[in-house]
Amino acid sequence: MNNKKSKKLVKKIFTKNIILLVILVVVIVYLSFITDYEGLASFTPYFLFIQISIYLLGSGRTFDVFDPYHGVSILHLLYSSAALMFVAEARFIPQGDYINISHALEFSKVSLFIQITLSFVNNIFSNQKIQDFAPANNSGLKLERGSIRLALLILLALLMLQVGELNPIGISSYGDRVLDYNVNKRGQSTSGLTEFIEIFAQIGILFLSVYILIVESKKNHLRLFAVSIIGLLLVKYFLAGDRSSLVTCIFFLLIVRHYFVANLNIVYVLLCSIFGYVIFNLISIARVSSDPFEMIFIVTNYILENGITIFALDKSGELMAGANFIKLISEVDATGVRFGGNALDSILSFIPRFMMNREAYFGNETFVRWYYPEVFTQGGGHGYFLPMDGYWDFGVVGALVFMVVYLSILKHFYYLLLKNKSKIIYIFVYAVFFSQLIAFGMRSGVYAASKQFLIYAAPLVLIILLLRFENTKIRNRKVV
Repeated sequence: MNNKKSKKLVKKIFTKNIILLVILVVVIVYLSFITDYEGLASFTPYFLFIQISIYLLGSGRTFDVFDPYHGVSILHLLYSSAALMFVAEARFIPQGDYINISHALEFSKVSLFIQITLSFVNNIFSNQKIQDFAPANNSGLKLERGSIRLALLILLALLMLQVGELNPIGISSYGDRVLDYNVNKRGQSTSGLTEFIEIFAQIGILFLSVYILIVESKKNHLRLFAVSIIGLLLVKYFLAGDRSSLVTCIFFLLIVRHYFVANLNIVYVLLCSIFGYVIFNLISIARVSSDPFEMIFIVTNYILENGITIFALDKSGELMAGANFIKLISEVDATGVRFGGNALDSILSFIPRFMMNREAYFGNETFVRWYYPEVFTQGGGHGYFLPMDGYWDFGVVGALVFMVVYLSILKHFYYLLLKNKSKIIYIFVYAVFFSQLIAFGMRSGVYAASKQFLIYAAPLVLIILLLRFENTKIRNRKVV
């Protein structure tokens, strides 16, 4: 019986892949007849529909919102479609660089290849045994209840360390803070160590607050304290315009709820996605200030001047990282690929500057440094679409292979989580993993996102080991 079901599944996956190949051939042939921007502009609405269809054909037998395939595939189609829509209408990217029609068409073909590749990879994984992603049974969770006192002590120590940073009144705006911060970060050898300490404190505060919520579910005063700290973090990140930290915090909460309390249903996911899209686009406009009333005034004026069209895909500043891929395609066409130079520089960038004085940068920094040196000198940057890492080194083939390896690694981590979701450390680390390597990585590149993940995950692992050590000591005392 199982053999019969397996054959039926293989046949279904084979049929899906054949349909994907037919779509690829038809669209590539159609694109070969487009010779001007008018033709490309008329094609872009269909491009989004085709991308969505490819995504659906790659979906597996079950739907888990935090399956990496959904995050990677949906974000890829949004970023690539938004970029193509913008360039097809404007004929240049947001930075003002004119784009030749041939490079825009190349981008549409590469994006289509990548979307189909992602579906192929997920269809292969769909042939594996279906994993149970239902929330873990509370009684089976390995919670370290004996170590709650140590958790509170560490949390209080971190709060004292960050007391100035958590004050909503004294928060500086993104515009006032980030440029100077980036200049110092790129120029000082100890900047990486300073950044690690700051992230350690903030991710530690978030983790321990959620940990207390879970472990001390019956003590209302501790739950209220933990909720207040989480709320303070959300307010801080919002007023500071720190979208990366805000995304990390939100995904952390949602993933813990999804795998610990109750799975998020599709309606909840859709509402959260729409709300998140609106909020993050508004933050892009409002973060020139950190005063909440001034932020509301800025947003209101912007909407009155531009209307609700600011929420269209091609008007979203957040999604314009895809347009920089088109810029890279034009530069690679003129100078050639780097044959692994980007990968080598990125690997060297993992080494802290206080340990090795280096000129190597991650791809997202090198992109700005080479093509927008004035912006780089001022501490600025531009979005760096995830497939750019592979394309810059080896062209189209590099981008495709890169995305296959990338999604395969993500899927293996996902299956590891599902097998061990009764262990709270796996849920917490996966929350950071998803927010950094998927949400953050889509607009910063894999290498930079991987380093960010390691920096964010280190505090979790260290704190959990301390709590487990304390819990073991308490158990040993009880035995004696």
